[in-house]
Amino acid sequence: MKPRARLAPRRGFTFIELVVVIAIIDMLTATLFPVFAQARNKARGAFCLSNMRQMNVALMQYVQDYDETFPFLNVRWTPSGGATRAETGFDQPITPYIKNAGVFKCPSDAAARSAPDLGRCNDGELARRMLQRSYCLVGSIDTLQGYQAGSTGADPNTGVVDPNRAVTMAELTASSDTLVFTELREGWLGCFDANAWRNCDGVKLLERPFGQGGFGGRCNFAGTQGQFPGHAKRGNYGFADGHVKNMNWTDAAARDWYLFKRAKP
Repeated sequence: MKPRARLAPRRGFTFIELVVVIAIIDMLTATLFPVFAQARNKARGAFCLSNMRQMNVALMQYVQDYDETFPFLNVRWTPSGGATRAETGFDQPITPYIKNAGVFKCPSDAAARSAPDLGRCNDGELARRMLQRSYCLVGSIDTLQGYQAGSTGADPNTGVVDPNRAVTMAELTASSDTLVFTELREGWLGCFDANAWRNCDGVKLLERPFGQGGFGGRCNFAGTQGQFPGHAKRGNYGFADGHVKNMNWTDAAARDWYLFKRAKP
């Protein structure tokens, strides 16, 4: 009878070896987690840009169907679902060209909102579903040029939506350099609030550091900006020729808000 082979005694990790393994795991975690977070943020930014592209295509279809005119800022729509306001946001006129309410929300939009007030909404059903709207059309904003020209409000040469009339494509002297969409993380679908980027909203440019990018006058742009983070130091913008672009806030505000002006200086 053969003797049984002797099994070697099992040996566990030493304390030093465990410390080394834990240190390696900690180093890998510290290195890879920020990379994963950046990749996730980039993916959300790309998805957000795709949403804006779909909205921009829908807007261009609307403009072509309505004699090359953009919608009014105060789009009048018959209230429904218990809502009472006659004016609504831009989402309702262009929804027939999209047919997907999810397009109006940016995946990166985590901005806090107050519950929608039906008295400020046009579509009560959408308001009760609390469907966020993360984008807006460009209205008239304050610029240094307008302020120096004596304007007591926003520069009348800016924006593609107006509260009193429909702006036409013919008024744009360079459609590929004229913004129609930007991100504004405040609105609800079916509601009027945060329908347009206007007046002193330059303070809300995504990723704009506190107190930068303004001028002395009616708007000094010294407000807070932390509640409007963007996509890795950038934001998404849509242009009147249909293309969309991811840009730094300084490019969007460059040359006294050049991209927001209808007739180029």
